[in-house]
Amino acid sequence: MRIEQTELRDAGRQLLGDLGPGTNTGEALAAIRDAGWLALTASEAQGGLEQPFEAAAWLYLEIGHAISPAPLLPGLMAADAINAAQGYAGADEWIGRIAAGEPPAASLLCPTEAALNHADGMLSGALAMVQGAGSASHVLVAAPGIAALVPLDRDGVTVTPHTMWDATRELAEVSFDGVAIEAGDILAEGKAADVVIAAATTHLHFAIAGDCVGSATALLDQTVEYLKTRKQFDRPLAMFQALKHRCADLKAYIVAAEAMYFDGLAQYEDGTADPVTLARGVKALCSATFRDVAEESMQLHGGIGMTSEYPCHLYFKRALLNEHLASGNDACEVAVGQALQKEMAA
Repeated sequence: MRIEQTELRDAGRQLLGDLGPGTNTGEALAAIRDAGWLALTASEAQGGLEQPFEAAAWLYLEIGHAISPAPLLPGLMAADAINAAQGYAGADEWIGRIAAGEPPAASLLCPTEAALNHADGMLSGALAMVQGAGSASHVLVAAPGIAALVPLDRDGVTVTPHTMWDATRELAEVSFDGVAIEAGDILAEGKAADVVIAAATTHLHFAIAGDCVGSATALLDQTVEYLKTRKQFDRPLAMFQALKHRCADLKAYIVAAEAMYFDGLAQYEDGTADPVTLARGVKALCSATFRDVAEESMQLHGGIGMTSEYPCHLYFKRALLNEHLASGNDACEVAVGQALQKEMAA
């Protein structure tokens, strides 16, 4: 049975309204666990709610809307990766742990770009922009040729928190110095790992895209409200035609990005397009839209938009980071272009 989208969106907005910037990550994790979000896409046989990916997509929009640090993405992305690992004996156990509020940490950068080297059962290199490392027991490692869940307390693993310009999320670097990969850690190897990596990559790009659409929507709403209250020449700024046109343009950009987001999700659910290429294209448009909205909103707020008293700077910093999470926008556009060239040449 599908949860009604409006009910899920409203419940998400209500919960995340109390989990905005500055919320302790552990508190946010406990809240989304108690709400059942970490079991959202798991099958009923695994103790989950067996909802389609679109249900998670709505929550990613609401996390962006609240610019919340809620670490939903590592858990649901790891669950997708685990379920994509055919024959992995520990799948049900791990899905249960995720649903119970024990998700592994995961990098928010594209797995295919990870600076890792796996040879002779040893792992070296580093994962940057890892979310959830402060509370997790394991980290999802997805790199060419291997997908694994590696304990963070194993010899050779070091967790170093990033000093973040974006204050709305806590991220870290996880480095591996000759870390032994045991048989029980491995989800898949070789070509089987490519399937796991594709699942994680697709989920990650759609999640960041949803975060961008939700954030851009909230910021434009706040900007319009500000223009209604701020006066110049005894008239609200919202009455000035030039400013109306700028806001209307931003609304059009957001509506287009949201339409592409949900159309991309529909194609993903239907299996009518290559999921990785599709997700990259959606992410590129949505994150570029968020950046444009953030830049314009700061301008529309005037000088006060640059101050810490107003939240514009939080959205702006999140927008700049989102451009580089998953795959950078340039890399996304190149990948989509190459896929189109192959399709046209076929």
